Amino acid sequence: MKRSLLAVVMAVLVISAAAAQEEHRRLSPQEMIDLLKSPRGDSDDLLGSGEPVPARGINLTVHFAYDSADIPAASMPQLDDLAQALNNKALVNDRFSIAGHTDSMGGADYNMRLSQRRAEAVRDYLVNQRLVRSDRLTAAGYGKTRLFDAKKPASPLNRRVEVMRVDR
Repeated sequence: MKRSLLAVVMAVLVISAAAAQEEHRRLSPQEMIDLLKSPRGDSDDLLGSGEPVPARGINLTVHFAYDSADIPAASMPQLDDLAQALNNKALVNDRFSIAGHTDSMGGADYNMRLSQRRAEAVRDYLVNQRLVRSDRLTAAGYGKTRLFDAKKPASPLNRRVEVMRVDR
């Protein structure tokens, strides 16, 4: 009985991961640059309503293995494109925050630590493998506190790495 339940859960996770991969198309380096250079929530960046422009960034789906902060080989081309964008002359003098996020499965403390390790893994890959200057990148884990799809808290879409441009 336990084995069949585990098999069902694993099948749902595999199907969900495949669906999430289809929903997120891979951004080109130029699309990343355009999104990361767009206005942030600065006080002088106002919409017609007088509200600040929301902070802009990009969400990357990095399909980490269960209970792992090792970057899978399938996600490296996407991170290579990110490094190309970050090292482009349009962004080379900017700083960025790499935020790790999880879905709602698991405990809050566990997910917070896991998301931190994943954000650090992405930062370390960009610095050590793709020569993005370390002083330009910070890493923070948010666990399940900032779900991408709050209506589906267990969705693989919530397991992501977010890259945001930050002020100096």
